[in-house]
Amino acid sequence: MKLIHTGDLHIGKIIHEFSMLEDQRFALNNLIELIKEEKPDVLVIAGDLYDRSVPPADAVEVLSDFFTKVIKETNTKIMTIAGNHDSSERLSFLQRVLEGEGLYIEGAFSGDVKKVTLSDESGEVDFYLLPYTDPSEVRKLYKRSDVKSHEDALKCIIDNINIDKRSVLIAHAFVGASSMEVCDSERPLNIGNAEIVSPIIFKDFTYTALGHLHRPQRAGSDNIRYSGSLLKYSVSEAKQDKSVSIVTIDGDGKVEVTLKKLSLKRDLRVIRGYLNDLIDPDSYEGENLDDYIFAELLDEGELIDPIGSLRGVYNNVLGLKKVSKGKSDVSLDSARNYREKGIDELFIDFYLEFNEEIDDKRKDEMLKVIKSSVAEVSL
Repeated sequence: MKLIHTGDLHIGKIIHEFSMLEDQRFALNNLIELIKEEKPDVLVIAGDLYDRSVPPADAVEVLSDFFTKVIKETNTKIMTIAGNHDSSERLSFLQRVLEGEGLYIEGAFSGDVKKVTLSDESGEVDFYLLPYTDPSEVRKLYKRSDVKSHEDALKCIIDNINIDKRSVLIAHAFVGASSMEVCDSERPLNIGNAEIVSPIIFKDFTYTALGHLHRPQRAGSDNIRYSGSLLKYSVSEAKQDKSVSIVTIDGDGKVEVTLKKLSLKRDLRVIRGYLNDLIDPDSYEGENLDDYIFAELLDEGELIDPIGSLRGVYNNVLGLKKVSKGKSDVSLDSARNYREKGIDELFIDFYLEFNEEIDDKRKDEMLKVIKSSVAEVSL
């Protein structure tokens, strides 16, 4: 069984007021060409089809055109789920309309994991489509008061699946450890470590196709993987290599994964230096001036319209900031580590962004209110 695993399309995404639709259409057309070349049995998209729960009409058109071309031009089945950015209700409507065409979409979770069985020369393979579901919904559906975290919820669901053959799980979650590489464009699923799920609960599946994290990476083992997003959706992703995963499962359940890069219309890059050096023709010779650019300026004095100067050279400047030569951006480092922190640390970080200090008495009082509010939401 051969499948192409991708996810986190975020169709309709806007970055610093720049619409990514043209870039997304370009990338999806290249994905169609790859499907024609590789001839997979299934295209798996592990959630976050859209960037917003109510996508604009042009975003809906881009995704609909893509689905239509994949099914009609390549005769490849598509299996996809709702991610935390998607409206599960909207996708559930599509699943009833399009399933007969070879498009399997699981939007809202009803309590039973949708199973689609396909066959190859070695026998059957079960695909389980598990959309993003908040722990509170799982708690209600299964009447399990002990379900508090995302790991509790997924374990509760998976314990009710009878796996008796080669199997593929499609899910959208934060799986692995707090050390997994994350980026700024990934919307947190919960506060602190409550969103992190141990990969061990997926051990019985032949392959687990994950969505949510935007960097291609394994989550505990080679057969539990994130494909990553097709495009770079934040400055923190500038150094990431984007790809799709080509997955082959043989008759014995052995999994082989190959990462395949897609050509992109525009890259997203961070340039660093003094303003006059960055706009000097010698510094950008041979570069694509249509790339999305974020500039880190080393200049210490006041600059007159630096963004205008950069836009005189680079056509798509996302923004800029001044940095000290040789020093890291402390606030950015703090933000990237937020998943490792508990509620106390997250609150203190947030408070000190706007205030110079906080005394112990006031800190204790405010933390008590915050923890009480979190507990109420978790009920």
